[in-house]
Amino acid sequence: MEEVYKNLNIFLVEVIGFPNHCSLDCSYCDWEKQSFSPLTELELVRVRRHLQAALIFIRCHYPNTQVIEYSGGEPYVHPKVVELVLEIFKDYWVRVNTNGLHIDETALEALKAHGRVYLALSLDGHTLEANSYRVRSQKQLDRIIEGLKNALEAKIPVALLCTIHDRNIDGFVDFVDWLEQNWLSEIKQGRLMMAAHRMSSYGRPHPFPSPAQKQRMGEAMAGSSSPVILPIREHYEAMWDDDSPCTIYRWAASMHFLGNSLATAGRFTSFRCGMRGVAPIGEFALDQEMEWDSFSRAASLSVQMDFSFYRCRCFVDWRAFDLIFSGVIPMERAKKWFLPLQDQRVQQWVRDYQKSDS
Repeated sequence: MEEVYKNLNIFLVEVIGFPNHCSLDCSYCDWEKQSFSPLTELELVRVRRHLQAALIFIRCHYPNTQVIEYSGGEPYVHPKVVELVLEIFKDYWVRVNTNGLHIDETALEALKAHGRVYLALSLDGHTLEANSYRVRSQKQLDRIIEGLKNALEAKIPVALLCTIHDRNIDGFVDFVDWLEQNWLSEIKQGRLMMAAHRMSSYGRPHPFPSPAQKQRMGEAMAGSSSPVILPIREHYEAMWDDDSPCTIYRWAASMHFLGNSLATAGRFTSFRCGMRGVAPIGEFALDQEMEWDSFSRAASLSVQMDFSFYRCRCFVDWRAFDLIFSGVIPMERAKKWFLPLQDQRVQQWVRDYQKSDS
């Protein structure tokens, strides 16, 4: 393996499976929804084999990884796949991205059994209007909120994924107040957090917040003493600044199993940053050793690319972690913000990363 790539200090590996399979049809989603059926036993056997190969691949190429993020689509439309992810990546923190509609008792038991896991649950507010780009009925919204409540009662940490858009920005402060009124203890314990992110078009036209709406939100965040906002106030200060630097590509990697590839050929596409497909590395097959060597060479070349000119046009929730890792948000404050950051191994990774980056 190329030495320069072997020494890359990756914190997060984003694994995407079945991206077109979802139980919602969010208008701002970057994946196009397709019809799907439950996976067959043979397909699940292939999924297991490919996830086990992915584990070996990650250990080989990203030995310092702390978090495996599993996303779709909606992961819980194939709950047995989520169970396999939790089983195979038992030695990592696992983040499961979900729309929150399918958090039943079976799912909660599997999450609790893993022990180092959290849900990244999409919720754009506490009203139907705030979530109108995502859900179509109050019944759906109630199910999502019930899933959030049940996860927190089960002591499973939750990161809320709130996409700021023209329909929820004016009610964002009320949403923060609602969270405090219902789960203040969980917020103070670091079991519930929210690093809101702004809508990104992914090439599609969308009604973005107006300049006046952005200004009002910025002023509200600057004056906020909320335990939801205050620990990561720098995140909200940077939200509408297109020139704010982003270095997620330095510590995140991606394995996108497009289409049904996780259950079929096991081929994945990789980027230096999968959030917006920055610096594509290529497409590779997990079951072909020669392609692993090709990946190492291509990835090493990508590491040497000059990103100093780059200004990201998206603003994802991971930007808060980027600010923590770069030292803009102090680690002492961050530990109180979110429970996984209290993990000694995670803290050691941050120290090592900051030392190597200095």
